[in-house]
Amino acid sequence: MKIFILFFVLIKSGIINSNTAFRDVFIARKGNMFSVNMLVAETILRMQEETKIERLSSYIRKEIMTSPHKSMPVEDESGNIQHLSLITVPKNLTDIHEKLTAQLSNITFHIYTRRNSHKPQTLRLHNWTSLTKTNFEKSRPVKIIVHEWQSSAMSKMCLRIKDAYLVKYNYNIVMVDWRDLAKNTFYTYVVMYTKYIANIISDFTIMLVDYGVNVKNVHLIGYGIGAHIAGFSQEKARNVGRITGLDPIRQGFMRGVVSYFGGQGRLSTNNARFVDVIHTCAGSFGIEFAIGHADFYPNGGQRQPGCGSISNHHLCSHRKALEIFIESIYNKLVAFQCDYRIYKHEEVVMGDKTPLTTRGIFCTKSTKTVSISLNPKQSNKSDIHSKLVRSRSYKIYPNPNKLLISVAVHYQMIKVVFISAYCF
Repeated sequence: MKIFILFFVLIKSGIINSNTAFRDVFIARKGNMFSVNMLVAETILRMQEETKIERLSSYIRKEIMTSPHKSMPVEDESGNIQHLSLITVPKNLTDIHEKLTAQLSNITFHIYTRRNSHKPQTLRLHNWTSLTKTNFEKSRPVKIIVHEWQSSAMSKMCLRIKDAYLVKYNYNIVMVDWRDLAKNTFYTYVVMYTKYIANIISDFTIMLVDYGVNVKNVHLIGYGIGAHIAGFSQEKARNVGRITGLDPIRQGFMRGVVSYFGGQGRLSTNNARFVDVIHTCAGSFGIEFAIGHADFYPNGGQRQPGCGSISNHHLCSHRKALEIFIESIYNKLVAFQCDYRIYKHEEVVMGDKTPLTTRGIFCTKSTKTVSISLNPKQSNKSDIHSKLVRSRSYKIYPNPNKLLISVAVHYQMIKVVFISAYCF
């Protein structure tokens, strides 16, 4: 009888699903008291995790409410652009947790090499042994690409990065496809699950090292929210040689709320031996302050050439990080070291060819409002250099102090603890 009272309170509190609660109680009662206690313990642990995610999600919503953008333009596979709210709350919290948790198992890894440059060989979670059946060569460098929210590994931009690498180099290209979670419109919950996505990528990179890959030859490339996921994946794994963040997303990562799941709250220099970041929409969709060993701010890092006179210019500027990185695979792009509006004479290569010893903040400026050519046949070194000149209009934002957030225990959890103690 006492177990029924406990589950009645859990249902009334909205902590567990009424559709499955009585079935679980019936199963438990058919067993012994040990199974009943285990059921209660698992229920409380699940409740604690969901309550923690919901509480932290509310903090992220409050953070986004104070930002200049509470929605984000996204482009579907047909090329249509729609604006999605970043603060939408689901009606049924239990269902959204169950759905996102189930979608974690759908994350796949698409492997490309020059032997299969157009048809990927796919690996799934806990099926790493099939790596030996692919064209993956452990002696070659590995590029792991992590896509953005509302995107997939089959997006045009991700495929262009893959194609650029395979045209220039004989590398192993791995595309992390977390599209099922990425297509979820409840942005704050996707932010909460970045740590879980990262854990799966972490297992994959550890498997690569165990397979014989030199950890220094592993390079993760993340775009938008994918940049933070790439960083989180190396918090518990063996630090890879390099992580590149392409305009890391700002919303949900300014105050480092997800650090309460352990580790860092955003991409940082602790995640790899070398972390470089390209900022192209700083202060709007991208983080504006320096978070890597080397931070590049093309054209001031905010509004990019060719994006000022069109609608959805923020999305256009956000994408420029991808375009610049793709161009850097084909050509040598040069930036100048700068510090608080003062340019120094040191030059450094930006993008894929950036030396791993590079440290500092770097700027570029385009003289024309045109996109950098993405076709290697249409661009040359002199043309690229003519677009990258010194500028004194650059603005650097200070690194804000980390805001500590105290997460209180939900009062319903306290009730459950006391009731369970009474019942058992």
